[in-house]
Amino acid sequence: VKILPESVSLELDPAKQRFINKRFGSIGIAWIQDFPELIQACLSQWGLTLIGRAEAGLAVNTVFFVQRGEQACVLKVGLPQPEQLTEIEALGLFSSDQVVNVLAWDEPKRALLMERIQPGLTLRSLLDNPDLDTDLVSYAAPLLVSLQVPAEETCQLPTYQYWLKDGFSPEVLEQATKLAQYVDLALRLNRGLTDRYNDVFVLHGDLHHDNILKDSHLGWVAIDPKGVIGPRIYDCGRFIHNFIPLAADRGGTSDAVAVAAGLILRRCKTLSELSPYPTEDLI
Repeated sequence: VKILPESVSLELDPAKQRFINKRFGSIGIAWIQDFPELIQACLSQWGLTLIGRAEAGLAVNTVFFVQRGEQACVLKVGLPQPEQLTEIEALGLFSSDQVVNVLAWDEPKRALLMERIQPGLTLRSLLDNPDLDTDLVSYAAPLLVSLQVPAEETCQLPTYQYWLKDGFSPEVLEQATKLAQYVDLALRLNRGLTDRYNDVFVLHGDLHHDNILKDSHLGWVAIDPKGVIGPRIYDCGRFIHNFIPLAADRGGTSDAVAVAAGLILRRCKTLSELSPYPTEDLI
């Protein structure tokens, strides 16, 4: 947490400014210039006192720790993106005891006010101890297998199939030659899974170690959903392969590939015991 005295500037840090300038051009430049005024407007609108700033998160978003009366809150503001709209829709659909609680949302400002999860320990912070890795799977399992809700026919969230089409577009693959060689295999595996799992659920879409936080009352809860429609099992993949190099490196072996493969297998076996999914499908 970066403590912000009253005299501190609300300008974005230089790294975020560079990223936004490069990616969004003149639109991003204008948004950066207006950012301090935007934050002040949010503080005034919701009666907030600025406490600190979170360092984690995507470059297009900035997260502040704020206080509203006696209530500890989080203010998340970002450059207008479609994912902000899918995030707020997903948060409204998931059970209130499994995700962060939304207090207010201002769509024109792309400003989201949420209850602060405390103490807010992330599962990632526990990866320093490789012996705990399977324990982390058990902590996350209730979210991985039961957070999702059936998707209504009127739901406008994107589908996983759209994600695959977009992610494997020729424009993307031209910039990711290493990824291109695995596209056919990925699509074949996807067809096999969708044949076996044809359920239609609203998924978190990004349920990894950094997006699962400890709440003193509710236990482990999820934050930052992408909001996507697909088979429920698809919410497990992001967690299973997340931070494999980090966890493997801490295992004290030079054969990183073997360690990573073993770690993935252990995660899948552990999750299989806590879910309706066989190990081979999780892999």
